[in-house]
Amino acid sequence: VRNIDRAFVDLDESGLLPTGVGQWMATHTTGDWILDTRFGWRIGEHQRITFIVNNLTNTEYAVRPLAIEPMRSYQVQFTYSH
Repeated sequence: VRNIDRAFVDLDESGLLPTGVGQWMATHTTGDWILDTRFGWRIGEHQRITFIVNNLTNTEYAVRPLAIEPMRSYQVQFTYSH
């Protein structure tokens, strides 16, 4: 995996593919804590409603070079089972 990252940095630094990935990787060296949460309530014998928040702290992070992950998002899920 590190060799793939190095290829992106080499392309950036050589000017062949100026993306800024080298600078971004140099300033993001400690990792990130990403918090997702969900709260659910059973509202009947067969129904459930769930409130989901992804990236609760709205942190900018990337798992792979040049692939910034989504900002905070909210979802409401209704489930009916019989």
